[in-house]
Amino acid sequence: MESAGRAQVLGGLIRRVQALASGIARRSRWIGRLALVAAPVAWVTLFGRWAFDSVPQFLFFAVVLAVLMVPGLVLLAFARLLAGTVSTSEAALGDLAGSVAGAGVELGGGVAGVVAKPGLRSLATLLGSLWQLRHFRSEFGSVVGAAVGSTRLFNPLFLFWVGAAALGAGLVVLLAIVGVVVWVV
Repeated sequence: MESAGRAQVLGGLIRRVQALASGIARRSRWIGRLALVAAPVAWVTLFGRWAFDSVPQFLFFAVVLAVLMVPGLVLLAFARLLAGTVSTSEAALGDLAGSVAGAGVELGGGVAGVVAKPGLRSLATLLGSLWQLRHFRSEFGSVVGAAVGSTRLFNPLFLFWVGAAALGAGLVVLLAIVGVVVWVV
């Protein structure tokens, strides 16, 4: 029965990862798309008057446009990784339910309030939950491997880039707003 209890805890953790990853992926996708739309707006309104003076200046400012688009692209890639985690964790829950069906354990877990945490707190909770899943690797290795998804989600350097991209996306949107205000005035 100890294995059934651990399976129930694991099922709750997987459901928590699903809920958090789904919410964060949705927000990351939305912010990434907003940053991708804001980048050309900021570029045209702030740098457009200089970009078309000569070919070397255009090439320089084309690089500036690419740099402005990087935060949105990183956030979209992060959202895609998290969406993959959600879909693979569905399969993992099915495997887990099948492995403990004989014990009569129903996998549950209250995660209703978990998704309501805003911003970095929900990302920290997601990463903590993914880290907790590692404790179940010896007993439920294939299930945990499917739920964890990409190893990049644990890579601190990648997570640093995601955090920097979130800040960069905010800066790009702010530049776009400033550019539109300067252009109108």
